[in-house]
Amino acid sequence: MDEFLPFLRDNQVSLIQQLKDGKYRSNPARRVEIPKETKDEFRRLGVSTVVDRVFQQAIIQVLSLVYEE
Repeated sequence: MDEFLPFLRDNQVSLIQQLKDGKYRSNPARRVEIPKETKDEFRRLGVSTVVDRVFQQAIIQVLSLVYEE
């Protein structure tokens, strides 16, 4: 997260423009395996990038105002 704020400052205009133009494409999720309680079994997770999570949260906040009524 410490590295994200300078990145956001440097790229916010470009990122916002990509969103407005419909050209933003999310990055591939990072695959992580979490061990289950049972032996030799793992749960596979896809972890979104920080930029994608920020965009997802912003969209959720706007849509929740519309649909929570």
